[in-house]
Amino acid sequence: MKTIQKLTLGLLTVVATSSAFASGTVTLDVASGSATASGLVDATLAVKTGAGTLVLSNSANLIDVLEIQQGQVDIAATGNFGGTAKFSTNAANKLNMVAADVAVPSIEMAIAGILDCNGNATSLAGAPTGTALLSIDGAGVLTIAANMTASSTPMNINANAYVAVGASGTSILPTAAVGVDGTLNIKGATASCVPGNTTVASAGILQVDGGLTVPASGTGDLFGTLLFQSGAVLKLGASSVWARAISVGAAL
Repeated sequence: MKTIQKLTLGLLTVVATSSAFASGTVTLDVASGSATASGLVDATLAVKTGAGTLVLSNSANLIDVLEIQQGQVDIAATGNFGGTAKFSTNAANKLNMVAADVAVPSIEMAIAGILDCNGNATSLAGAPTGTALLSIDGAGVLTIAANMTASSTPMNINANAYVAVGASGTSILPTAAVGVDGTLNIKGATASCVPGNTTVASAGILQVDGGLTVPASGTGDLFGTLLFQSGAVLKLGASSVWARAISVGAAL
């Protein structure tokens, strides 16, 4: 199988193409605008460079690691990128979900980056690695679909984002700081489902589903520490019970 060392994708032209890539490393460079790689990508490492948007549209790609060094990558199915997505080199790059029901296998945070649900139901199926900030963006729902207790990756839920956690013992956030500028939805009273230091910012929402009991600190506590800043919202569903103490401005 022919090995291609670098594939450069421009706004309107594809400089080099192939229906398949050999294992190894390939660089996918989109300097501006948007370009699509629709053929099968078979690579140990696929590196996205350039400030533009790369659309990976083949649902059978065999990419062990998709490394986003610059710009944005659009994903419509889990098979578009295969294995781990890695943020590196330049901060604030984006992994963008353009369809519903995509399960993101895992994310490596070598540098801060953005997972954008883009109005779609998305799930994070594996614990993130690395200690750089993972920001969740875009309307839609990101469901935590794994026990991420072993992860120390901090997370921020941006103002237009929504993250659901606690529906089961396999829906647990990392043991790291969580900032809530959008909505953090407690779906079930799973002990230590939010094990880090959580801050609900002004206008941020902590939502508890109806019928749930959130216990006081101690045995069965859902949180590591929890801080409500002035202006934060605690949204309680019908027949829910909040037994945890609140002291605005203090982490308890």
